[in-house]
Amino acid sequence: MVNRTSIENVNVVQLEAEVEEPSSNVANEFNPNEIVCDPSRRKQIHTYAQDIQDQVRRAYILKCPMQPNLPCFPCTQLGSATRAFCKSWYKKYTRIEYIEFKDAAYCLYCFLFKQPSYILSLLFQIVLLLTK
Repeated sequence: MVNRTSIENVNVVQLEAEVEEPSSNVANEFNPNEIVCDPSRRKQIHTYAQDIQDQVRRAYILKCPMQPNLPCFPCTQLGSATRAFCKSWYKKYTRIEYIEFKDAAYCLYCFLFKQPSYILSLLFQIVLLLTK
């Protein structure tokens, strides 16, 4: 005959094991201090819990985009043409962003509303595991 207290303890252990812990790489609470204008330092929207993603998007819309007011932008040679970012694009495309050290332009709305592909999500998970 099996002791009743040992059976009850087994059930408690099984219940505790069945409880799913939230993923450590998903932000479950909104922290306004995580909202940074620099696109190179932003957390991806899909890394936030589903129920706070809209709140995060609103915060980015209110705080951003990053549009440095540089006297001139670097030129890049593309074939026979020389290209450079134009400051006037800030007025024409109000959600365009520019990162000086990358000499690259980005779309804030694309960052906020893009859906991560399966492969990108998988790569993101791998990078998180490797950086721990």
